[in-house]
Amino acid sequence: MLDILFVDDDENILRGLKRSFWFQRDVWSMRFASGAAAALAMIDDQPPDVVITDLRMPEVDGASLLHEIRTRAPDAIRIVLSGHAEDAAMIRAQGAAHRMAAKPCSNDALKAEVDQALALRRRLAQAGTVAAALRDAGLMEPAQPFTDLAAILQRKGFQPSDLGGLVDRFPELRAALEAATARDGERTPPERLAGEAGATIFFVLCAGISVLGAAPRGLGATPETWAARRLARAAHRRVAAWARHVNAPAEMLEGAAAILLLTPIGSVARRIAGDGSIGLAGAVLVGSWGLPDLLVEGLLCCDAPGAEALRPDKRFALAHAALTAERIAAEGAGAATLDLAYLERSGLDAGLDALLGEAGRG
Repeated sequence: MLDILFVDDDENILRGLKRSFWFQRDVWSMRFASGAAAALAMIDDQPPDVVITDLRMPEVDGASLLHEIRTRAPDAIRIVLSGHAEDAAMIRAQGAAHRMAAKPCSNDALKAEVDQALALRRRLAQAGTVAAALRDAGLMEPAQPFTDLAAILQRKGFQPSDLGGLVDRFPELRAALEAATARDGERTPPERLAGEAGATIFFVLCAGISVLGAAPRGLGATPETWAARRLARAAHRRVAAWARHVNAPAEMLEGAAAILLLTPIGSVARRIAGDGSIGLAGAVLVGSWGLPDLLVEGLLCCDAPGAEALRPDKRFALAHAALTAERIAAEGAGAATLDLAYLERSGLDAGLDALLGEAGRG
């Protein structure tokens, strides 16, 4: 039976959750904690399989709680619920949460988040030989600066400007951020660079330069050349053109850029593991580091999105628009690798003509 711990400082909300998920009592063993202190006591007594917590709580907020749970119960799936979009709180939560769900969240939607998180872990668990090879190569444990990023996010009173110190310490991270924000010849303050790239891109860049810095040389991408090549203006323009034609939100474009950056990490992981696909090897690696599930899922599905997609969700469009743009640019309008049926199901076919035109000019 799945052990799920719900955490909220509002007793009325906890009672509502208990009533709402009564129908799950045969498959979920549910515990309810009023606040972070009670939650940690329960976790120390019995580590749960899943923790679902509110973000805004007094004394210890949801982000701080998730960082602590990551240490005390590293195998627990961590899901944060929030009706707020506060920059500092959401960035901190992104560093510790596997999944984020917006409040109000329906019972069906929350159950789907749990089911999807479990499905992803089952899929990655099937790649035991890939994980073993990456572990033998010393890549399954996060390297610098990713560990430094985790330490910064755990600080009490964290502000987004704190990320500037990380940018200053790692010149390759600054170069990657400058490429990500398409800025040339201007010495931009590091905290502004981190903010303009967006939290998702910043996390991916920290992961990327860590992986590529630790990987053996001669595997292709290096921290010095990786971001500039993968976030070239031409590729970004093609994805932006597609996004405009399908009325995609801004976060779709940011996610597309994130997957563009993750694919060379997958390529390096695949060559080290000597098994599996680029998407699978990369997903095993960044999944072990704790990147948000949406990025892990997007990378896992990059080889064959129509076949691998764990859920037919518009959010996958943010990843595969970027990959399709690259394939069109590399192979032309008749690219045999394109899954046109997947594009149609995802609603991306509407921007295909515009993307082809951008590819011709790229």
